[in-house]
This record gives sequence, C-alpha cells and structure tokens, in this order.
Amino acid sequence: MNRVKSSFSLWSLVTLALAVTVWIMVFRGSVLGREVDGGIFLSISDGLANGLNRYTDLWDNKDPFFGALMAGASHLSPTLPFFMDLLWIPLASLGAFFIARSVTSGDRALFLGLVATPFIIVGPAYIAGWANTPGTALVLLGWGLLAIRRWVLGGLVIGLLFFVKITVWPIALLGLLLFLVLGGEKRRGAARALVAMAIMMATSFAVMLALGWLPGYIDMIGQNQVYSKVVITYFGFEDSPFGHIDKLFTDWTGAIWVAVGSAVLIALVGLVVSLLDRERHARELLISSFLVVALIGSVAALAFTYLWPHHAQALSLPLVLAAVVAGALIPSRWWFAPWVVLMVFITFVLSGWGSVSTFTNHYSALADQFTVRTAAISEVPVDATLLNTVSLPEFTFARLGTNDDQGFLGSVREGATLGCPQFHQYDFSPAEAFAEQLDCIQGVDVILKTTNFDVFANGMNAANAQPILDYVNANFNCLTVNDRQLCTRR
Repeated sequence: MNRVKSSFSLWSLVTLALAVTVWIMVFRGSVLGREVDGGIFLSISDGLANGLNRYTDLWDNKDPFFGALMAGASHLSPTLPFFMDLLWIPLASLGAFFIARSVTSGDRALFLGLVATPFIIVGPAYIAGWANTPGTALVLLGWGLLAIRRWVLGGLVIGLLFFVKITVWPIALLGLLLFLVLGGEKRRGAARALVAMAIMMATSFAVMLALGWLPGYIDMIGQNQVYSKVVITYFGFEDSPFGHIDKLFTDWTGAIWVAVGSAVLIALVGLVVSLLDRERHARELLISSFLVVALIGSVAALAFTYLWPHHAQALSLPLVLAAVVAGALIPSRWWFAPWVVLMVFITFVLSGWGSVSTFTNHYSALADQFTVRTAAISEVPVDATLLNTVSLPEFTFARLGTNDDQGFLGSVREGATLGCPQFHQYDFSPAEAFAEQLDCIQGVDVILKTTNFDVFANGMNAANAQPILDYVNANFNCLTVNDRQLCTRR
C-alpha cells in the first residue's frame, strides 16, 4: 500500500511538472501579434472601445461579441486584448475537466484538463488570439457544465457562443440535444438548458438592436457567404463543399490526418464499448457521443468554410474530446503511472505535431516570438504615426490597404475619425466592397493608402480598384513614406 501511495505521489508530481511545462508554452505562445488579422482584431477592439458602431462604422467579418469582449478588456487595460487566450484556454481546460470528471477520477481529470487540453489546443494550426480558440473553449465549457448537471449555466454559455463563433454553435446545440435523446432526468435538465440558451440569445439580440449593430450583423452574415465563394474560386477550387475539402487536402499535413484518424478510431471504440454495456458505461456513451458530434460537426463546418490553413484549428474541439474519451476508456484498475505514460503518447499523437523534433523546434522559437510580440504591444503602428502628423485639428480618414494595419486604430489621435468602415480590403474582395469604398472616400479629408492596394490594379479586381486609385490621384496630394502614402484632400 505504501508503494502505491508513493507511486501516486510521484506521478502526481510528474503531472504537475507536465502541466507547468505546457502552461509556460501556452503563456509564451498565446500573445496576440499585431501582424495580419491580429492587427484587424486590435483595431476592431479599440474602435469599439472608442464608441464606433460595429459593422456600420467599423467593418470586419467576425462575430459581434468576439471583438466586443476584446473591447471590454481594453477598458480595463490596453494590454489585455493581447492576452485574451489566457482567458479562453483556461475556460477550455475547465470544460474538459468537467467532462472528464463525469467519467473518471479526479487525478485523471486534472491531467486531461490541465495537460492534454491546452497542449492539443496550441497545436500546429494554432494562431494566438484568433477566433477559433473562443469557439472551442465555449463548446467545451458549455458541454462540461451540462455533463456535471449545471444545466442553466451550460445553456447560457451555448447561447453566448452563437455571437462569439457562430460556425461551431450548431455543434454545441447538437451536443445539448443529446440529453433529450438520453431521456429521464436529463431531458428535464436539457429543457432548462434550452430555455437558458434562448434567453441568452434573445437578450443578446436585444442588446445588439439597442446598440444599432443588428442590421450590420445580418448583412455581415450574408457578406461572409459571398466571401467564402469568392475566396475558394480565387484559389482555383470549385465553389462547393467538395471544393473546400479539395483545398483542405492540399493544406493538411500527414500528422493532422493521423490525429483526425486517431480521433475517429477512439470515437468508434468508445461507442462500441459503451453500447455493449450501457448500464456500466452510460457516462462514457455520453462523452463518446459528444466526440462523434464534434467530429461530424467540425468536418461539416470545414466543408462549407475551409479556406486557410489556420482553419484547421477548429479540429482542436474533437481532438480534445478524443483525449478525454481515451483517458476514460483506460480501465480504472490501471495505476496512475502507466495511465499517464500512455496518455502522454495519445495526447502527442492527437496534437498533430507529428514528430518530437517539430514540436521542440516550435517550442524553442516561442521565447523569441514572445519577446517580439510583447515589445510590440507598446508600439505606435506606422499608420497611426502618419495620421497623427496631419495638421488639421479634426478630420475624417479612410484606409486603403490589406490586413497589415498592425492595430493602428487604438493609437490614432483625438480629432481623427475613421470615415469609412472598411479599413482593409483584399485582391479577392467582392466588387461590391470596392464600389462601397469608392463611394465612401468621396466624403473624407485624408486617405492612408498602402502599396498593397496599388497592386490590386494589376489583379483580378483591376476594374474595381483602378477607379479608386484614379479618384485619389485626382483629388488628393500624397506623401510617400516607405510602403505608405498619406493623402490629403486638395
């Protein structure tokens, strides 16, 4: 007995050491960068914090509460929006812990929540601070609360998810509906969760209506559908689920396919074991069903939305659940030590790194990335620096460029007002977006233009970009600074 206690104590320390190592990695790697879409999110956050209206004054194709939560964080501290994943990843770990605790012991659940979950989430497709992590976190938290019978809280979280990451909300809803299928007391609990979800959604719609966001939000959903069609054809693929899957095949590594295949295998084993002895494995049946729903739902969502490699980050939801199911299927009579060893291996396979060297190279680079990104938090982006040199005490401005703004909007001085909601465009943007921008810039005093936008005149949208460039050349005096032009109306 003493040796068992000693072994448990030793392996508890091993688990703690693994958890500390993983969370150091999470801390180093979860800082939002100012580059590409990170800058867009920061500008959205700062614009909302300064009172601009979502979608009508400040346009982006992300869900409304994703930026709103960042804006709320910026009210507390301008630094907090860079560290939002240090909210989302712990919530995901908490949800996974709740799910695991409903089917296994506390020490195993802690490993699955504190080690396996964050390690899988920050896998090779992970980009710090982007929109997939909140979706994964809220699904896991919502299902975790349902698994421990906190029906109302679970329903509220799933209702909030609709406005944070709408593409995974149907997955969370299907997981909730599983409890109606299971029957008994679970049906009554699920009914309460559905009511709570409906209340959260109705309240959120009412808030958006009061803020004036709702019409723009509805328009954004339609524009996202157009965006998906335009981009998939821009890449040369068919505008259909088969086209998105084709694009997926070209981007995914063998390690990701091994991770997904392993998750499918774990789901099948979980279902078979649970169905063969439903009385003893009723709880395992629930989490195995969660995994099946997450796998089918994620693949379906990717079949309609997959465009960029980072979209594979959505797979972290079923992969985390696969780790939980695997941990629960290992017999309870196993000592904790061999259980941890096996789960370390399973977790690594599910993470999608493929090889230890790939992971260690990435981990060693995180320190440099952390230094660069934290240093950039206090920087004033070049776009803001240029706009702040304008001599007019008050002026409206537009920005013509891609997603290279580096979160400039939070550093623009008082008296400078964004006059056109679209402050980033792309070569594959719909023709309507260029037409709206041409109409909008006719009412602004200053235009900030990047050379990226000039390149559009030689691309697929040349006929739509050239009239904008002609108008700027005819009506503005421009000063060139590196790859930017600051143009003031004549």
